[in-house]
Amino acid sequence: MNKRCYRCGLTLSDSCFNKNKATKDGLSADCRLCRHEDRLRHNKITNPLYTFPLRWTFALCKETALLYKTKADFAKNYNGAYQIACKNNWIDLICGHMIPLISPRGYWTKERCDEKASHYSTKKEFRKMDNRAYSSAYKKGWIDDICLHMVVSGNKFKRCIYSYEFTDGCVYVGLTYNIDERQRTRNNQKSDAVIIHIKETGLSPIRKLLTDYIDVDIASKQEGVFVAKYKEEGWTILNRAKTGHTGGSAVKWTKENCLKEAIKYQTRNDFMENSSVAYVTSCKKGWHSEICKHMVFQTTPNGTYTKSLCGEIASKYYSKKELATDFPYIMNAIYRNRWIGDLCGHMKDLHQSEEFRENARLLNIKAVYQYTLTGDYMTMFDSAQSASIGLGLSYYAIRNCCSNPHRYKTSGGFKWSYSLNAYNEEINKSQKEINLFDE
Repeated sequence: MNKRCYRCGLTLSDSCFNKNKATKDGLSADCRLCRHEDRLRHNKITNPLYTFPLRWTFALCKETALLYKTKADFAKNYNGAYQIACKNNWIDLICGHMIPLISPRGYWTKERCDEKASHYSTKKEFRKMDNRAYSSAYKKGWIDDICLHMVVSGNKFKRCIYSYEFTDGCVYVGLTYNIDERQRTRNNQKSDAVIIHIKETGLSPIRKLLTDYIDVDIASKQEGVFVAKYKEEGWTILNRAKTGHTGGSAVKWTKENCLKEAIKYQTRNDFMENSSVAYVTSCKKGWHSEICKHMVFQTTPNGTYTKSLCGEIASKYYSKKELATDFPYIMNAIYRNRWIGDLCGHMKDLHQSEEFRENARLLNIKAVYQYTLTGDYMTMFDSAQSASIGLGLSYYAIRNCCSNPHRYKTSGGFKWSYSLNAYNEEINKSQKEINLFDE
């Protein structure tokens, strides 16, 4: 059988075309030679050094590698050249100009880490912008020495106490984990006590850092001490809320709170599902064993599911599926201990029974109707299989014509359908359209 290539226009044999199941005849529209030339044309555009036949010599691999700055880009765009270079041990010779993404052993010395750290003002910024230098310094114990110039900021465990003093005798005392970030958020809050006082008086306050970053519990108590001290000195306090509040990022799940929460549950699974934050915090802090002592251990000990117990429960069921649905642990024990022949011998294997297979076959059987190419009804067959046996045609071809008639039109010179009047309906529909057009 021959076919015409739509690109070159030549009529060639089927062996000159690639297979393609998406087409009607199962072959591609263009021949192999046209496809090969198209591929060569594409490679010429993307790589001017591409030749036919292409052989990755050392000189060609080196010229191609000079186009890229990293080995990853080289391997991504020209994997063939990269693989040949690795196979022939050329990779170090042709990639010497490239930037190594992984630093060699001993690269991060204390001097290099100190130089990187000098560009940043906080440890957080240093860790975010240059994590490799930060990690190396942290692992080798240089982090405190190279970060002496950095501004210390707190966290959810550390707070500092500060004050805003006005020349009219008013003062505001607060505590925060980051004094600069608190100032930025304060500038955007119209209802803040400090901002309101500045707008009313037009005065600029003096910000003072009263303590370093200390433990959050100590800082919450010391805030009240500083407020009382300012009152004794005759200052007017601008604070509207009580002192001691640590803000939204305060530590909520202390050991006492986790213990109170854990008492509400009987199992660790319930504790984890209903109060995951408390459970995770207790695990991180190492409290979970202590606060979960009262909980029931759900895992059954070895030897619980004996053969007699499994046999007693299995004798009440007539299929393995029902037993596995109601008692999955019993079914797992039977399979694990290889008791399936002894305890499940009385059960029916539905999928292997002849009755099950016969019923399944009957449910899938559909009658097929044979038509001429003009749509005239010819005869009926009980199934596509009986039609294929009687006429010597392909069973799959007949089934495809019935299930997808828009794609598969005919088989053996006939039309096929699961419907009796399928093609008569199409003829009547087209005839109605013609009559309407004539009117």
